[in-house]
Amino acid sequence: MNTAPRPPLDGIKVIDLTIWVQGPLAGQLLADLGADVIKIEKPGQGDLARGLQTLFGASMKTPTGRGLLFELVNRGKKSIAIDLRKEEGQKLLHDLVKDADVFLSNLLPGTLSHFRASAAELTSI
Repeated sequence: MNTAPRPPLDGIKVIDLTIWVQGPLAGQLLADLGADVIKIEKPGQGDLARGLQTLFGASMKTPTGRGLLFELVNRGKKSIAIDLRKEEGQKLLHDLVKDADVFLSNLLPGTLSHFRASAAELTSI
């Protein structure tokens, strides 16, 4: 019989549409607390931090060549590439948000509107 306590956010679903450090770190902390975090990334590019190779001359790569910054603030997450410029990508985002408990974004409000992902649009689904 497993008597280990469940993490405090076990059963919470988070959709993470964030970039760089601040937003992804918020999602990573939720994942550390047991939430199921699904990170949305741009097809073919991913989060901009994936490609950061150096910072002030210091290597930002893991020993396997992956982006260290990206790995640090996105651990414990699932990741999916969705083209939010296309209608089918926007529909997929809406379907994911419909079943989510939390939607994280640090994109500009105008960008979210362009993707049909403003607060008004997402709360009306």
